[in-house]
Amino acid sequence: MHLKSLKLHGFKSFANRTEFEFHPGVTGVVGPNGCGKSNVVDAIRWVLGETSAKALRGGEMADVIFNGTDKRKPVGMAEVTLTLTDCEESLGVEYNEVALTRRVFRDGKSEYRLNGTVCRLKDIHELLMDTGIGRTAYSIMEQGKIDLLLSSKPEDRRTVFEEAAGITKFKSQKKEALRKLDYTEANLLRVNDIIEEVKRQINSVNRQASKARRYKELLVDVSTLDTHYSHRKYEELDAERSELKTSITSLLNEVSEQQKSIGSKEQDIIVAREALTSLDSEIGKSREELIGKQNKINSSKSRIQFNEERQSELNDLISQNSTDIQKTQETLGKEQTELNSNSQSILRIKENINRQKQLLGDHEKKTNELREKTNNLEQELRDLTDSKTTDSDQLAKVRAELDSFSSMSDTDNERINHIVGQISGISREHKERQTEFFDIQEEITLASQSLNEFEDRLAIAQKDSQTLVNQRDILAQDISEDHRQLAEKDSRLQVLKALLVDGQGLSKGTQSVLDKLKTENSDSNSFGLLSSFIDVETDFIPAIEAALGQHLQSILVADESIAESAIEVLTNERLGRACIVPENFINSPKDRQLMTLPDGVEAWAVDKVRSSESVRSLLDHLLENTFIVRDFKTAIRLRKELPHYSFTTLDGNFISAAGFISGGAGEAGEASSLLARLNEIKDLESQTVTLKENLDKKQTQINEIKLQVEIANKKLEECNTQMQSAAIAHSTLEGKKTLLKREREGLESKLENMQLEQEGLQKRQTSSENRLIELRNSEEHLNKSIEEKKLSISKINSSLFEAKRQENDSVELLLEFKTALAVEEKAFQALEEQKAPITERMAELESAINRRESEVSSYSERIEIAKTENQNLIVEIEQLNNLCESLKSDLEQIINQRQERIKSVENAEGALSETRGKIAKLNEQKGQEEVKMTQIDLRVESLCSTIRQRYNVNLEHFSPDSHKLLCAIEDQKKAKQTREKRKASRENRVWDQNTDDESSESKEDNIEQEIEEVISQENQPDWSFVELVIDELKQKLDSMGPVNIDAIEEFESLQERYDFLSKEHTDLINAKEGLLKVISKINRETRSRFSDTFEEISKNFSSVFKELFGDQGRASLVMLDESDPLESGIDIIAKPPGKKPQSITLLSGGERAMTAVALLFSIYMVKPSPFCVLDELDAPLDEANIGRFLKLLDQFTKDSQFVIVTHNKRTMSRCEVMYGVTQEEFGISQLIGMKFKENEKITSTTNS
Repeated sequence: MHLKSLKLHGFKSFANRTEFEFHPGVTGVVGPNGCGKSNVVDAIRWVLGETSAKALRGGEMADVIFNGTDKRKPVGMAEVTLTLTDCEESLGVEYNEVALTRRVFRDGKSEYRLNGTVCRLKDIHELLMDTGIGRTAYSIMEQGKIDLLLSSKPEDRRTVFEEAAGITKFKSQKKEALRKLDYTEANLLRVNDIIEEVKRQINSVNRQASKARRYKELLVDVSTLDTHYSHRKYEELDAERSELKTSITSLLNEVSEQQKSIGSKEQDIIVAREALTSLDSEIGKSREELIGKQNKINSSKSRIQFNEERQSELNDLISQNSTDIQKTQETLGKEQTELNSNSQSILRIKENINRQKQLLGDHEKKTNELREKTNNLEQELRDLTDSKTTDSDQLAKVRAELDSFSSMSDTDNERINHIVGQISGISREHKERQTEFFDIQEEITLASQSLNEFEDRLAIAQKDSQTLVNQRDILAQDISEDHRQLAEKDSRLQVLKALLVDGQGLSKGTQSVLDKLKTENSDSNSFGLLSSFIDVETDFIPAIEAALGQHLQSILVADESIAESAIEVLTNERLGRACIVPENFINSPKDRQLMTLPDGVEAWAVDKVRSSESVRSLLDHLLENTFIVRDFKTAIRLRKELPHYSFTTLDGNFISAAGFISGGAGEAGEASSLLARLNEIKDLESQTVTLKENLDKKQTQINEIKLQVEIANKKLEECNTQMQSAAIAHSTLEGKKTLLKREREGLESKLENMQLEQEGLQKRQTSSENRLIELRNSEEHLNKSIEEKKLSISKINSSLFEAKRQENDSVELLLEFKTALAVEEKAFQALEEQKAPITERMAELESAINRRESEVSSYSERIEIAKTENQNLIVEIEQLNNLCESLKSDLEQIINQRQERIKSVENAEGALSETRGKIAKLNEQKGQEEVKMTQIDLRVESLCSTIRQRYNVNLEHFSPDSHKLLCAIEDQKKAKQTREKRKASRENRVWDQNTDDESSESKEDNIEQEIEEVISQENQPDWSFVELVIDELKQKLDSMGPVNIDAIEEFESLQERYDFLSKEHTDLINAKEGLLKVISKINRETRSRFSDTFEEISKNFSSVFKELFGDQGRASLVMLDESDPLESGIDIIAKPPGKKPQSITLLSGGERAMTAVALLFSIYMVKPSPFCVLDELDAPLDEANIGRFLKLLDQFTKDSQFVIVTHNKRTMSRCEVMYGVTQEEFGISQLIGMKFKENEKITSTTNS
């Protein structure tokens, strides 16, 4: 097997897909520092399963993913594929090539692939185990690994040797076997505990099952008798129920007949009520009709009154229109006269107009001549006036500008004064805001201090609260732990007491006597085992138990009568043997004369036993002349010296004065654990009492702490509230501060604007004053020019005045003529215009007269209509009054009929009420019968339910079996006779364990006579006797107390489980033995392999070391613990020429490197790795050692591939193939390959 290729993509600096092809021999990887050479070695370690990011020079596993550069984005995944070839034999697989792939993603997910199939890291480790390659194997020697190999602890240095010895897989198998062994032992302990528990349960359930079987036997008899007796009662109750049903049916028939009569009566009442309802509706309709007629009468009266008022209004309108018609006719006459006068005036004015037109033509010629002269003067005057006007306009502009600048100057002065005042006010307000700002700042400082104080208080309160909570939690944990311990100890105590009560470990006879004494004596202090009256220190329990032996099971009783009775019962019932000591048989204690303790004796046995005075003399007798010694050898020795004394050892062996020796560690005696159990019970009782006291104290403490926590929480809430209030105040002050700051900044900005405006106004005022001087000069010049032009205009005006006067005179005369003509024409036009309105007014007056006349006729017609309507309404009112009187009389008749109907309804309701009373009495009687019937039904149901629950029998479908009943009675008779015989035979006995208490003799004689009567009554049962027998059997069943019927199945289930657990226990023991054998076999195999391999490597190391350092060099490998080669550490002793043997930690860097090379190649001589990666292993070597290293390297190139990362030229020259790693692009490693022997480029598979 050898390395074929290595593919990298996104791994560290290899961002692009890069492939290394490896050839037999030595492959070199060269390049400048930092170009990514060691990343190739890291990639090989990583793909082989390295899980430590620190070992790969990273902080976390995602650091191996290419993280990008300034020009290249990061990638999301790192992938490395290592391909091995010729793997069939080395790896034991069917494939020639094996490709190991590992991927890691930025989200932390990763995966392993084996020939493209997803697998586990464990699969890869198992595949490469004991091949010499792996993340921790000796096939990879990177930077720092040499020092780590040499400077590591001797115990840690074993890994490389174990890999070379090929025992890594065995160690893994041993580890797995040990894990399984621990699991098996744990299961074995658990199964043992379960078996003991099941045994205890079987003993308990067995008694319950026996009781349940006897219960079932009695239940069969009582079931037969009770079901037949209950069936007879069921039939009696059913007959009584049938009689009640017949009675109820007759009552129902009678009730139904009454119900029928009630129906007819109710129908009559309903008809009468319907008639009454119809009368009510007629009354309502009549009243509504009467009210409607009355409303119509009132409406008609109102209409008549309205018509009369309207007639009065229309008469007034008629008189008014008649007056208007007369006035309009008079006006029309006047307009006709005026029209005739106007026509005559028009003819006269036409003549005057013709005469005026002739005079006007003559005078117009003279006026035109005067107008030409005036026009010439006016033209001259206009020219001067225009010039003057231009100057005046110029002057007006100058004056306006002068006024403007004067006004602007005044305005600017006022504005400047106003700004100065505002600046003063703003400065004053700014100072006030500044003062307020500083005051707020001080308040904020105080508020901040207060807030910090409250925060500190809050922090202290929180800390105090948290401290109290922590104390509470710790106490709660302590209480929980104490509760758990108390529960454990209490559970153990209850188990021990239960064992003590059940007589666990006692003989059968002793248990029987104790059970009898418990049954007959309520005072448990009057009897008990001897072991319960004594107390022994724990260390001396085995010794005292051995000395007392079976006497520990002796039972103390009050007197010899109890002992005699108990012995008699044990003998008669064959219940076993027991040792009983009557209290009055115990002698009073005597003074003892004890000798001095011999050497080797720990104490007198009697001195180590504490007891009550009642048994002290008995113990003195039982432990008389008994020594406690340390061990059995001492007992044997002292027995020879003191043959009349007994000796008991601390581990439970005993030599009696008679020479009997008892001891050993096999099956213990029945009482072997009584004292230990009693002592444990006392200790547990004391511990439980102490634990309960501690729990009470801690509960009190935790209650106090809870109260303190509540107080602290309240204080915390108060501090929190105060802090929030302080924070709100602080925030408010901060808001005020911010507002003041903004106002201050606004005032500063305003002040700055005012100052800028003031400066601008002052500059403008200066320029305005200069302009005013210029304008005043222009004004003086223009005034002079205007005065001159005024003089010229005055002269022209005089001439023009004269010309205009003449023209005006002519024009005035012309105007007079025109005016006269215009007046005449106007008058003519006016007359013509007056004629048309007069005609129109006359037409309007005639139209008005016609309209008024039509209105008068309309009003007259409406008056006549209203009169007619009033007459009709009066007639209708009279008719309506008559109808109302008629309706009132009809309404009175209907009301009288209604009163009669009401009386008839009341009589019918009375009869109906009487009938209903009869029905109520019948229903009451029927209800009583139904109650009785319900009671019988309940009794029947209760009887059926009881029998169904007890015996699972349905009485409704039960078929009595007389033969079975008589047989059951006969069986009861025989059973009674048998019990009588037993009682007669045991008439003087006190205790009967297996039978229940029987009834008195008189009652039994009566029952026997009744049985005889049953047999003699022609096979017909006497039910009174059956009832007595059932009661007797039920009493027996009840006297048995609670019975667990499921105990039979539970016992069988427990027995089956016990058998299964026993089988499991056997299987686990066999499994444990098998695992121990496997572990032993692995230990033998690994010890043999490791020892052989270590010996070969040690020899090789000495020879290789000499080859590298010369014949004077000495080196050896030392196993620190040769007795345990599987766990022993390995130390390296090296002695370069001219130096004393010393630890490798004291060697120089080059010597350490050469020593590591010697060790590495020594291992390769024993088990060469398919390939070896050396990362700058030659860095600390000088030229001479480089030569030795390369010479040694040549010896192994035939068996292994070597991949060497190096900077040394001599090492490079030894390489058959060399890959150059460079970074043409910053941060991106790229590959260039070269075969030296063929001197040709190897195609790079780098994908850009």
